[in-house]
Amino acid sequence: MIAAGVLSSTVLKSHLKRVTVDTSVQEKAVSFPTDGKLHTYLGQVMRDIERKIAADDELQQIFAQELLIARRLLAQKKDNSNKLYSLHAPEVECISKAHKRYEFGVKASVAVTNRSNFAVGGMALPGSPYDGYTLKPALDQVRALSGQCIEEVFGDRGYRGHDETDSGFTSRYKSAGLPLVSGEF
Repeated sequence: MIAAGVLSSTVLKSHLKRVTVDTSVQEKAVSFPTDGKLHTYLGQVMRDIERKIAADDELQQIFAQELLIARRLLAQKKDNSNKLYSLHAPEVECISKAHKRYEFGVKASVAVTNRSNFAVGGMALPGSPYDGYTLKPALDQVRALSGQCIEEVFGDRGYRGHDETDSGFTSRYKSAGLPLVSGEF
């Protein structure tokens, strides 16, 4: 994708040296389950399926994964960690945010060039890690995909204090939109 952008002059090679990194939640269409009837209904459907496939080993293998997920959902308690929030998207997590009570989805990191706003990296971050811990993997991905040394990285204050000290650059933290880190790395 990056090579195609350079070949088509959508992004210049020099733009690949200055990137902005940020994280966000890739939201899924999941709402907080509040209906106890759904829990009861799932249990009834699960037991009905188990009863109907009990004599057929092939059907048991076909339904094994779905029944395992349903059992996990039925067994979880309010205070359990690693909850299952969605049967159709089991990777969904509940992520608390400052501006919202919670969001359902997966945290994602995105890196774009500063000048042309061309996407040069992106990754899912399961487990909702702190933003600062995601800087090094995000920059490693940009370097691997672009084949370029990054001279400046821009980001918000969530990355403060989490430099890539092994890459030999110095940090400069300023207000939003100004360089987060700079130097040769």
